Amino acid sequence: MGNKTSKTNLKVIRPQEKQEIKTTNQEDIIIKCELGEMVKCFFKDYVIVWHDPNVKSPENEKYRAQLEKFCEVKAFTEWEKAVDYVLTANASYQVITSGTNGELLVKEIHANPNVSSIYIFCGNRDYHSIWARHYSNVRCV
Repeated sequence: MGNKTSKTNLKVIRPQEKQEIKTTNQEDIIIKCELGEMVKCFFKDYVIVWHDPNVKSPENEKYRAQLEKFCEVKAFTEWEKAVDYVLTANASYQVITSGTNGELLVKEIHANPNVSSIYIFCGNRDYHSIWARHYSNVRCV
């Protein structure tokens, strides 16, 4: 008795390519979207909450534009408004905070079950790492 091995084929059809889809077996995988669209689907359940008094700076706007390719980004210049949003809205959050008032923000939201990860985006890693190590969901300083 011979063993038959089947081969799965991956076919990528970009939406702009009007192409008839032909499969040779039932194990063909056909992707009809761009990679960016796929990544956005993977992250669609997350909202990034970004607190930074300078969130509207040209440098931060570039970062924000990159993040918005993958998921929704809610930006706040005031840490208290970021806290209010996290505690009242119902979603899964990844939080980015500046070092400025970041400790105050983290103290208020770290225990919220909807906050999966917190990232401290700062210029003084040594200083902020001291307080951040007390919070298990702070992933990176």
